[in-house]
Amino acid sequence: MADDKSTRDRDRLEPSQNYDVKHFAQQNGIAVDQVPELIRANDNDRAGVAEATKALRRAAGGSRSDGSGDPPGKSSNAPRRSEN
Repeated sequence: MADDKSTRDRDRLEPSQNYDVKHFAQQNGIAVDQVPELIRANDNDRAGVAEATKALRRAAGGSRSDGSGDPPGKSSNAPRRSEN
């Protein structure tokens, strides 16, 4: 069934809305399958899920001091190549 975008409450996330789940996962750098569990644990509150996502990323060690974290596939510890 298609996602119903006409009656959305932007402060809430619904695990049944695949578009929102995929977009939230991509936007926050987490796996899509992690989002429904975070939604349930935070009573569908978008801000609560976002905070839980930040905590999850900090616990995994993927967050810089500015809170943005490294994009997937990037490592801030990787040596830089010199241009010769």
